[in-house]
Amino acid sequence: MLPSMRGAVYKMSTDSWRELKREELEMLEEKFFHDNTNACVNGVDYWIVSDYDSCKVRKYEYNVVAFDIRKEVLQLIEWPHIPHTQQNAWGDLVIIPNIDRISLWISDSYMGSHTSNHDLWVLSEQGQYWTKLLTVGPLFEVHKLFGFWNMGKGNVKIFVQFTNRQLHLYDEQTHEFIDTGLRHKLNGNDFDIHTYEESLVSTGTYTVGYNN
Repeated sequence: MLPSMRGAVYKMSTDSWRELKREELEMLEEKFFHDNTNACVNGVDYWIVSDYDSCKVRKYEYNVVAFDIRKEVLQLIEWPHIPHTQQNAWGDLVIIPNIDRISLWISDSYMGSHTSNHDLWVLSEQGQYWTKLLTVGPLFEVHKLFGFWNMGKGNVKIFVQFTNRQLHLYDEQTHEFIDTGLRHKLNGNDFDIHTYEESLVSTGTYTVGYNN
């Protein structure tokens, strides 16, 4: 039996919670949240979810959930239209520097080949469809591309995790890798990127929580 889902919104100005109604959460009743995929852009919080039944057979069918903090409205966004060979491919939500747009990295590295291709998809401002911005690859022994580092003056590098769990920065223009000296010690685990903001909350800010 599928566990029930509950969600609530906290408003700092009134120091109170509003529990979301069942009809507001209805679209998510059969969805499983991947907790480490959260990203927030321009007051909209995003998560990657998959169909609950697909998790049991490990043939995942993904979507993206968006929660508009100001309007307190949930939206279920379809996964990009990708080739059939990538139907089970995992993605990472990433904030694009300077233009404040949410993007999705999708990689075919799961197929077990020594080379991989990595597609960057950008969500439209209305949150209705994805557009492929670029493809990086083929790259050798690269597990995934999963974030940007804005080094200033238009110098943007891409965080890359190699199959040997080493973390590099990749320059898409020069195709050069910079070794950060970091390596994940736990076999099978991935690096995660968390964006730092000097001011995380302000008066009137909302947050949402889910329990499934």
